[in-house]
Amino acid sequence: MLIVNKIKCTLFDENCYVVYSNISKTGVIIDPGSDIEKILNTIQGLNIKAVLLTHGHFDHIMSCAKLQKLGYKVYVARNDAFMCEDASFALSYGCCLEEFVPDYIIENNQHIISFDDLKINILHVPGHTKGGLAYIIGNNIFSGDTLFYNGHGRTDLPGGNFKEILMSIELLKTYIKKGYTLFCGHDY
Repeated sequence: MLIVNKIKCTLFDENCYVVYSNISKTGVIIDPGSDIEKILNTIQGLNIKAVLLTHGHFDHIMSCAKLQKLGYKVYVARNDAFMCEDASFALSYGCCLEEFVPDYIIENNQHIISFDDLKINILHVPGHTKGGLAYIIGNNIFSGDTLFYNGHGRTDLPGGNFKEILMSIELLKTYIKKGYTLFCGHDY
């Protein structure tokens, strides 16, 4: 059985998720936003194998450098990796981002990651950013900012593309119609 813990981060109301197997306690952190203490409290007693980023925008990666210093490995799509190493976008919003180099790059042809009994299917969902990813774990889809409950992510930021996000939304909708539960990057 999978357990999904949502951590509501405070900077931009971004959602971070800790997903783990109730049996093995093997898990992942998805989109560690601005509240590192909440994240660290949530992962106590778990065997966290990876930090998975749905995209490289600063509000979803603010705790990555701190998590790396604690030994956790960060995964991001090739097309968004540069955002982790460049704090200028965060600075344009008056925010401070500790830059970092991702540990693992997810390539466009990569579709599965496994950690012990945790199997993660990767969907490439560009549109909000060039390297947008969604992760399917069990019957759950973690869409980042591609698809929200009442809309979709912005496409007017660098790397955004309206036509691409529409195609990505159609892909995600096929899973939702099959009964998958959607977990968004924000609650709007």
